Amino acid sequence: MTLYWSPAAWEDYQYWSRQAPQVHARINALLADIRLHPETGLGAPLPLLAGWSGYWSRRIDRKHRLVYRVDGKRLLVAQCRYHDGHFLRAADDSLFNPLETLASSAS
Repeated sequence: MTLYWSPAAWEDYQYWSRQAPQVHARINALLADIRLHPETGLGAPLPLLAGWSGYWSRRIDRKHRLVYRVDGKRLLVAQCRYHDGHFLRAADDSLFNPLETLASSAS
C-alpha cells in the first residue's frame, strides 16, 4: 500500500517528528497497523460521517486523531493532528502527494 499525504497532514507529521518523537512513533505504529487491517486494530478506528464519508479516524492520543482513507492500494492521510471541528479536508485526491515526493522535497 502506497502512502499519500495531504499537505496539511505532511506538515503535521513533520511537526510531531520535531516536537514529540513519542507521538511521531505512535503515528508510525498506526500507519503500519492500517496497512494490515484498515478498519480494525490500534487507535479505536471509527468511520467518519457526512462530508467525511469514506474516511476513518484513529486515536493518536486524547486530543489528536489520524484521519485517513484507503483507496485500493493507496493510503491517503488527511491529517494527524487535532480532531472534531479542526478537520481540514483536502478538496480532492490530486492534493495528496506520494511520500517519496514529499520526502525528497523536504531535503
